[in-house]
Amino acid sequence: MKKLIVLLSVVCLSILTVPLATLVSAAEPIKIGFLEGLTGYMAPVAEELSRGLKLAFEKFMPTVAGRPIQLILEDTGTKADLALQKAKKLVERDKISILFGPIHGGHGMGVSAYTDQMKVPYIYAGPGTGGFITDREWVWVTIGTLGGMTFPVGTYAYKDLNYKTCTVLATDREVGHEFMYGFFMSFKELGGKVIQEQYFPPGTTQFSPYLAKIQKADFMATWIGDADGIAGFPAIREMGIKMPIIQVENGGAMLSPKAAMQMGKSIIGVITSTWYGHTLDNPTNKAFVAEYQKAYGDLPGSFAGAGYEGAQVVTNALKATGGDTSPDKLRKALMQPIDTLAGHLEWTKDRSGIHPIFIVQIQEDVTKAKVLKAFVSRTDVVEKGGKKTLKFSVVQ
Repeated sequence: MKKLIVLLSVVCLSILTVPLATLVSAAEPIKIGFLEGLTGYMAPVAEELSRGLKLAFEKFMPTVAGRPIQLILEDTGTKADLALQKAKKLVERDKISILFGPIHGGHGMGVSAYTDQMKVPYIYAGPGTGGFITDREWVWVTIGTLGGMTFPVGTYAYKDLNYKTCTVLATDREVGHEFMYGFFMSFKELGGKVIQEQYFPPGTTQFSPYLAKIQKADFMATWIGDADGIAGFPAIREMGIKMPIIQVENGGAMLSPKAAMQMGKSIIGVITSTWYGHTLDNPTNKAFVAEYQKAYGDLPGSFAGAGYEGAQVVTNALKATGGDTSPDKLRKALMQPIDTLAGHLEWTKDRSGIHPIFIVQIQEDVTKAKVLKAFVSRTDVVEKGGKKTLKFSVVQ
């Protein structure tokens, strides 16, 4: 009888400890890494992204399936070697389940080679280089590709504005060339002519040598990226160049309220493209904008919106798995369609976002942009001659 009582006690204890263990496991935080150049020339973009993410996970989506979200931030210093080092720290020491990786395309390609190997989902919260979908298996590019982002801009310039010729001025960076390539693909295919192309080194402050050579055209097509725009657009107007300007993608600065105020009147009337704007009229975005202003005293720029949207994608996937962070379950769950603060988002089979792209025009109040037209853009990977290439298209 004594042996029976002991045996029953052990069985009862085992039964009681199963739900207790499950509860402990469920309460464990889901660790999400954020790896970005919080210092260095990418800092303004990184700050916006981090703000959008932190607001999402701390205010709007702090828990999923009973498990708290723990966001771990690491600064790459905008350096490729440090980015890879910090990625390994987040994965191997901090045991993150998902990584929001560097928005710098070159650094992101290096880090994603490692996260592919480790089967850690990498969320690229912005338009990404084509290599993310042709050469990687564990990267989700929420906005789609760089070229896919600007493909609708060429269509809009030719068909809606009836522009037939352009002169090009752009930052000589790989990302800049990819943005211009998508624009060229549609503008030229429709019959538009690019009569001149000029590319200047990143960090240029003296634009007069380039502006003095500008040839007359229906409009100037630009991609003046990041901080270059703060010097570039005022210089264009100071040189007396009055032709219309289409910045094929906003360059990170044009739709950042702080940077826009620095560029001032020089960007009034400029047409550009974006994946997010703080004036988008839907309840989710209105709530986000109100909380962002309350927390930071600023309006959210395009990358702040991208950060929040990326958080929506991640929490939607985690809800579908019931908080299970095993790689294969996350991989499947991340492919779900979702309605975000920027609109409806679906995925190609290669994890490229089929995403709304908004053509906007900067207003007299340069912190505001009027939506002129919306497209849904997609990029597909196709095989040509045994090689992978990208096909851009407009869904609607």
